[in-house]
Amino acid sequence: MSSEDDKLMEASLREATSNMLVSDGVASTHPVKFYELEEGPEQKAINSSRTLELLQENEGGFYYRLPKDSTKVTAWLKKLNQAVWPYLVPEIEQVLPELTKILLFEDFPKNYSLYLHVTQKKEQLNTVKFRTDAYLFGHPQNKKFRSPNEFLPHFLWLLAGSTESGSECICQYCSRSKSRTPKRSATKTLSSKVKKHKVTQFTLECE
Repeated sequence: MSSEDDKLMEASLREATSNMLVSDGVASTHPVKFYELEEGPEQKAINSSRTLELLQENEGGFYYRLPKDSTKVTAWLKKLNQAVWPYLVPEIEQVLPELTKILLFEDFPKNYSLYLHVTQKKEQLNTVKFRTDAYLFGHPQNKKFRSPNEFLPHFLWLLAGSTESGSECICQYCSRSKSRTPKRSATKTLSSKVKKHKVTQFTLECE
């Protein structure tokens, strides 16, 4: 297919899935105090003297809210999109593996945001050494997701519209279990939702 065909296919797929993703996100569960990254190269902004000043000011720990175009946000969304495809079209790897490169969802569910937790140990005070960890906030029970894999079960539950159907989420925070990635047998609601929006039909027509 031409690049123009690729763009049309991406636009059609995004339109087909645009109304699928509901959200249970709660903005009040985000960090109360946080800072915005300064404009410019992201890594340079993180490793700036301002970060060291904020560490001292906040006694060794604070949050940066990451913008939508952040490399970490992009990486999280890319992993989530790639992981979701097999649930949308079970045989996608054999039928149209190139489709898994398409980002169906270009942002997190409403009221979910990625933050960077910057911390410094006492023995690292007054040095340029510190640690950064990305966390996704928005879970209604004030929990934070530590990785795309940890968020995937909850993301799939939201994608299935399960907040409206009343079914239970199987992520480790909603179910209080250590389950991380749901089995496909546990995503029947998602499958019916996908069929409703004719994503499977569309992808087959694009072969």
